[in-house]
Amino acid sequence: MTLEESIVALEQEVIHTRQAAVGMMLGMIDAMTRTPEEREEIARSFDQAAAGVDPARARLSRLVAAAIRERATGRRG
Repeated sequence: MTLEESIVALEQEVIHTRQAAVGMMLGMIDAMTRTPEEREEIARSFDQAAAGVDPARARLSRLVAAAIRERATGRRG
């Protein structure tokens, strides 16, 4: 495997790991909440958690917040 191929493989692994983490968080949030308002409150808390932390944690927090809202509205982006 070339260096470039190794880099692409690692980038793909990072993407898949992020997707798995977000999916796990959504499952837990679904189990803990009953209303759209509760889910939005949690999404806001993830948005707030993204401020002032390391870039990896901030990115994951923003992804979770977006996924919560996406699931609530049935829309992407």
